[in-house]
Amino acid sequence: MSNWDFRAEKNQDNAGDSATGGLKAGFQPFSEADSIKSKRNVIATEKGWVRRTHKKNEGSSTTRQIDEVLVAANPGVAGGYAGANYLGFPDIAQVYMQNSISDSVTTIAALNGAGGSEHQICVVFNEPVKFNSAVTAKVVLANTAGGNNSIAAVTTSAVNSNTNIINANNTLVFRFTPTAGDAGTYKIAAATAGIANGSTGTLALVGITSGEAANNTITGAVSNNFTFTITAG
Repeated sequence: MSNWDFRAEKNQDNAGDSATGGLKAGFQPFSEADSIKSKRNVIATEKGWVRRTHKKNEGSSTTRQIDEVLVAANPGVAGGYAGANYLGFPDIAQVYMQNSISDSVTTIAALNGAGGSEHQICVVFNEPVKFNSAVTAKVVLANTAGGNNSIAAVTTSAVNSNTNIINANNTLVFRFTPTAGDAGTYKIAAATAGIANGSTGTLALVGITSGEAANNTITGAVSNNFTFTITAG
């Protein structure tokens, strides 16, 4: 049975399945069999499910967008299956961590981190998104064993650039540097306000094509699929 679909998140039946729920969340198809990493740049467009990459033009600083159609489908309406009657709002499908060294980090050191670089929490949507307001956003790190649940300095500037929104224009980058008192094992808290407003004003994160407000909820399936450890240094 295929893992991809065009149902809205509210109609998923795997929310509590920590073993496989993270693989199904977002309903994107895999471009590589059973590799959750391969879903990070798969988005819904009016063409169906598309794998979007950006390639630098040889001898130039410019890049070009390449869309590879994985599942060609359109129900005959504007926006296709990404529209309100099908997938609906852009949903959070995956969370992972990266820094300047690797995009599959699971253990980081406090204070200066790896090589003195900041660490980045990446939140993946199943549709391309953009900021539609000049505010910052944040996510909250939850200590899985109790203790410090106050690390909320994971913020990103509301700028529509390849610094803050990466992959297939569908992944928000939140930055933080752990301190000595943060040692422990963490995940992104599952919550209806998974992505929250990090400053004054109103956070407006919308789908690029549909203009629909993104669903900022982080489900249990997504939250439980990725944990990481901060060591004492």
